[in-house]
Amino acid sequence: MTTGTVFNSVYKFTPSLGTTGTWTTKTSLNSIAAKIDMAGCAIDGNIYFSTGRFYSDGSSQSTSDSYIPTANGTTTITEAPFTARHGAGYACYRPASTDPNPSDPSMLILVGGSTQTNLLQPVTSTTESALVEYYVTGNTNTLSTAPVLPSPRYMPAAEISYQNRALYVFGGTSQINSATNTVYSLVLGNPISSAWTTVNTTMPIARFGHKAVILNR
Repeated sequence: MTTGTVFNSVYKFTPSLGTTGTWTTKTSLNSIAAKIDMAGCAIDGNIYFSTGRFYSDGSSQSTSDSYIPTANGTTTITEAPFTARHGAGYACYRPASTDPNPSDPSMLILVGGSTQTNLLQPVTSTTESALVEYYVTGNTNTLSTAPVLPSPRYMPAAEISYQNRALYVFGGTSQINSATNTVYSLVLGNPISSAWTTVNTTMPIARFGHKAVILNR
């Protein structure tokens, strides 16, 4: 990783420009942490990014920040730190007025990851975590902890079902390069008191380092 260059660039893709869409590039006015394998997604137009590995020594990081596109810069707030890790699964819960539970708070959720320092890319060794933490936006600048995953996972995918009011976690590795096809779910009405459920239907192919995308958003 140390032989590469970590930029302050932000890339924006606009599907409606041109026949196949158009990429544009901005350089953030504020420094973006030089990390890889971060977690993050967008809430209310702000792009949150958290944890990851520091580029120069491969150490797990706990810091978070958010990029505000309208200002072309990051916030000056010191966000509450997640537990240091990299390769965590992540999802943003963003209830809309048309959802079954529109009054639920928006939150950034991180699941699993590795706590081990590793300078190589891709990593050659991991210490998988089962930790689940979430940050409620617009609330006090604190984190909450949900029940741990039934099994530690590195680089799983995560996404929300608004109809089921639940977080789903797909695959990941239980040890380095050993992909799984298990799917877990957690009800989000009160994550702290909820319990993980193993979904009967597994993924068609065991995977890690992938992403899950909801199609009706």
